[in-house]
Amino acid sequence: MILTEKERIRYSFRKGYGELKKGDVVRFRTECMRILNINNLTSFYQRMDAKIIPNILEYEQLLALFRKYGVNKPFGE
Repeated sequence: MILTEKERIRYSFRKGYGELKKGDVVRFRTECMRILNINNLTSFYQRMDAKIIPNILEYEQLLALFRKYGVNKPFGE
């Protein structure tokens, strides 16, 4: 399934990642990679840019992780 740019933005969490405090970025990224079951930065950035769409469970876990770090609306523009 090929997504349009608008659909891809809906699932991108680049916005929320940019709102993290500098001191929390590495810790957040490590936890996020564990949730997404990935082990390299290339895969992380592909997920962040929604080149690979998260499933429902991953989406909910990412929302909870962002809330833990004080970001309430991590997805979208």
